[in-house]
Amino acid sequence: MKNAISHLVPDMPRAGSLEKYLRQIDCNLWYTNFGPLVTKLEGILHEILGGEKDLHVITLSSGHAALEYAIRATLDSIGNKILVPGFTFASTVHAIINTGHTPVLADVDRESWCLTPEIASDLVTAGEKIDAVMPVATFGHPLDCAGWDAFSLKYDIPVIMDAAAAFNAQEIPTKAIVCHSLHATKPFGVGEGGLLITRNTRLAQCVRAASNFGFENRSTQQWGGNAKLSEYHAAVGLAQAERWETCKAKRRDLYKSYRNALMTVGGIRLQGDHPDLIPATLCILLPQHVKREQVEQALAKDNIFSARPYLPSIKQQNYFIEARLLDVHNETPVCDEIAEQMLALPFYPMLDQSDIDRVIKSLRHVLG
Repeated sequence: MKNAISHLVPDMPRAGSLEKYLRQIDCNLWYTNFGPLVTKLEGILHEILGGEKDLHVITLSSGHAALEYAIRATLDSIGNKILVPGFTFASTVHAIINTGHTPVLADVDRESWCLTPEIASDLVTAGEKIDAVMPVATFGHPLDCAGWDAFSLKYDIPVIMDAAAAFNAQEIPTKAIVCHSLHATKPFGVGEGGLLITRNTRLAQCVRAASNFGFENRSTQQWGGNAKLSEYHAAVGLAQAERWETCKAKRRDLYKSYRNALMTVGGIRLQGDHPDLIPATLCILLPQHVKREQVEQALAKDNIFSARPYLPSIKQQNYFIEARLLDVHNETPVCDEIAEQMLALPFYPMLDQSDIDRVIKSLRHVLG
């Protein structure tokens, strides 16, 4: 559509930048199973994340696979209760259910829209029985690294961070596991892929083996499956790494301009800011008296397209309801408010100031 502003356009490397890596694959005749490009990519990502010696960076076939493998490597038995935010993407709870556990929904912080150590601690203190916690870096907003480490140490409860959209923004804890998505829609996209990051050497070795059927010397020695990253996805990742600093800067500059402009629009609320944020998307909360459909339609009339990520909320999705797979006994008023009033605006590095001005003008018009 002419002059349309899409909700989301993936920011991926162009074909020409992949050629040298594809030629390496042709030369190596190595296409998967921990090939040289995967090894090189893991080394580069390790350096991007600080290069600390105790840091293990493991590539996997998807961010969802990273979550499932993190759970399986952390919990020895099935049937456990895992605390999660009531406002999250379906992958978070699917990973818990698929590994034989029950998601226990909790509320989120009003500013960051994330499950915090304080919220989890209050529940544990009140008698909530939980065996692990999976906080979510909502839309890329980094989680409280020190706070979650302290929580895990105090209560002896493992923490697995679903930081799908927060690569290179999320600080890596001492105890908690961090999982990232490398899906095309994420800031560091390779098409499909994921990362599991840990400082626990034994756990890293377990996940590495598990991603290749639990093999050791071609013999299965533990649980496993097939969750390896291919050499072709690694080629995209290596090309993406070459442009990563530029990509980060563009996202941060766009976010700053956009956020400053949105703060001049009366009545809306924004997700809390963070100094390390590399935005994946930009969402607003509309005034309670405004119907979201009205805003969506008004924007669309101006060829501006919005979205509703994470919605409908987890506890409103048919499969989870009908199969009774969720523990929903906790009240989640902040989650409910976000689910009712949230709208994602167009956000991707190819936008410019004139696009932002169009979005702001349209919002001002519909909000009166």
